[in-house]
Amino acid sequence: MRSDIFIEIILSLATAFLILKLVGLYVQIHRITKQLDDFISERTHKILDVSLSDPFLESMAANINRSIYLQEKMRINEVQRERAIRDDIANISHDLRTPLTAMIGYLSLSKEEKDFLQKSLYIDIALQKAMSLQSLVDNFFEMSYVDSDACQIQLTSLDLNKIIRDELLASYCAFEKHSITPLIELPEYPVMVLGNELAIERMIQNLIANAISYSTGEIAVCLQIKGEGAELIVRNSAPFISEQEREKIFDRFYRASTERTSGHAGLGLYIVKQLVLKQGGIVRSDYKDGMFAIIVYLQSPDNG
Repeated sequence: MRSDIFIEIILSLATAFLILKLVGLYVQIHRITKQLDDFISERTHKILDVSLSDPFLESMAANINRSIYLQEKMRINEVQRERAIRDDIANISHDLRTPLTAMIGYLSLSKEEKDFLQKSLYIDIALQKAMSLQSLVDNFFEMSYVDSDACQIQLTSLDLNKIIRDELLASYCAFEKHSITPLIELPEYPVMVLGNELAIERMIQNLIANAISYSTGEIAVCLQIKGEGAELIVRNSAPFISEQEREKIFDRFYRASTERTSGHAGLGLYIVKQLVLKQGGIVRSDYKDGMFAIIVYLQSPDNG
């Protein structure tokens, strides 16, 4: 008799425990459902905040939280990407509008001007602005190309020393125009690297143009064997550049200062970086003793 009562008590307690357990699970599942509904409806971006006593629910909540984290990370990346696109469009619009507006203005002045010499001056200035506009368009096109999957660079064994010498010779007039005599430190023997001739030529052109544009009077070009490859260093004298600025120097449309980058789209070093990376190389910047430097490393053919 007593044993029957004892069994009934045990069963009642077990039943009550199970009921409480089920009620607790229901409450917790309800809370999870409510938080998921808030997240899906974008009323919140928080992960699940619940206290669970069931291992299965804890595992499920942990998996859901991981999924929420990844989705939130994707959402943030998408927002940043859209903001970057808007900024790029604004930068492109501004860069194109500036020389175009000036060009229209000077052409309008030349149309109304009676004096032949003054009219010629206005036309010359308009032509300069048109050439500046063409250069910007070319840079924008090149940027879109190097960023696309269509830009597949074929690598071969090349004499980097010869290409540098050729590009320095081609830049003679630009150096002379700015009254700059570059310090050139190149070896007397071929320096073979794994690369693409057109990409390396464009890379060097951009490095020289960047150095000329931002130099306060001094430029140095150095090529040396480094480890299992070669290192090209292009230096120019420049006001102090912080480490934070140098971290952004290869970003699209980045302008270190308005005074130093007037008339430029801020794409030269970005294109250099993309071309270097597509050739399996490394590019970085440095600043020491008043000299700003871009250092490009390319592998030798034997290690590519």
